Amino acid sequence: MTPLDLIARGLLTVVIVAALFGVGATLANHLDQWRLYHRLVRANSQRRMRGMSQEPVRVFVGCAPDGLDAESLAVLEYTIRKHASLPVEITWMMQSPDPASPFGGWNTSAWATPFSAFRWAVPELCGFAGRGLYMDSDVIVLADLAELWRQDFQPGKVVLAKGGAQAWRYCVSLWDCAAMRDHLPPIAAMKRDAGTHRTLCRFFAQSQKLVQGFAGNWNCLDGEQYADLADPDIKILTTTSMPHQPHLRLALPRLRAAGRQHWFKGKPALHWRPDVIALFDRLLAEAEAAGFKVENYLPEADRAATALQIAGGRGLDGRHRPSGVEG
Repeated sequence: MTPLDLIARGLLTVVIVAALFGVGATLANHLDQWRLYHRLVRANSQRRMRGMSQEPVRVFVGCAPDGLDAESLAVLEYTIRKHASLPVEITWMMQSPDPASPFGGWNTSAWATPFSAFRWAVPELCGFAGRGLYMDSDVIVLADLAELWRQDFQPGKVVLAKGGAQAWRYCVSLWDCAAMRDHLPPIAAMKRDAGTHRTLCRFFAQSQKLVQGFAGNWNCLDGEQYADLADPDIKILTTTSMPHQPHLRLALPRLRAAGRQHWFKGKPALHWRPDVIALFDRLLAEAEAAGFKVENYLPEADRAATALQIAGGRGLDGRHRPSGVEG
């Protein structure tokens, strides 16, 4: 029984008692009005939930092109769909050689990653309607995205993210696309400006009234203070240090064997939490077994050779650590 039901039942009791003293008609009229309000509130809530249960969760993933991070893409898509109770549509936001593409023709000279500013394109790609959920490709989903997708925006808020004050993080973020229209330049303008990402991060840092924190830990940074990564409070796990991302141990030797280079030019190292590495390895094995194979996220020309390489374990030692990765 909801609180509204309890209140209505209490008012009905008052009416019955009051009727014995000749004032029941007035109270009964108020009770009828309350019941009407109660029905309207419940009907609106049910309509909103039915609408959200019928529409797919629109997920936009910022990722490197050409399968450079294929291992992390396999784990991400698998973990999204493993927990999903709603239909999910995934858009891979990766650079394109086609300038007419929404992901082609960007000035990336000031970007830290190959996808840094793509998140700001989500509202326009959604036609400035409904919601859009953005995440970087290096996250691991550990809960049903429907829980995040259905969170309410407080009045005046346009984006849900992690943090507060000057430390909002948009590597996982839920956008009210219609409300964002007044706060973003068009994609065509963002493409020309290499500083788009930095400029918009600064704008929203200075516009606290527009940003709302998640209900729940939908962006757990490297496990934070949790002793166990299986803690149900962790909804999405994010690795924040590029040299320590667990998929690099597998991506680098794969690319090297193919005569290719990764976009990250620093020196890789093992993540400081062994359980992060173990979790990634377990989920990648699950993903492969479920059909989310690494080669599925590669350009067609690379798929056959990579499948043979993975089957033979080439370039990896018994701990899945390629040469050149520090322990």
